[in-house]
Amino acid sequence: MYIIEIDEFVTIKHIKQFLDEVKTVLMTEKDIVLDFSKAKRLDLSVVQIILSLLKTARAEGKTIKFKGVNDTIKKQLKLCGVIR
Repeated sequence: MYIIEIDEFVTIKHIKQFLDEVKTVLMTEKDIVLDFSKAKRLDLSVVQIILSLLKTARAEGKTIKFKGVNDTIKKQLKLCGVIR
């Protein structure tokens, strides 16, 4: 299981680094945890990568879990169709 920490610094300015980490982890790990404990809100670019990650993980039979989701992030993820 691999944990990807998402914090307030994961924004459009650092999205390339985040995308590279997600791609690498997706290639090598079966179980991935997205840890939002240090994040207050999400940039839309991060949400788009999470949506892509979920789609690819489902197609490859991998597991993505969320941890530390606050109310603001939960609302954002619901609005974007990531969670119900």
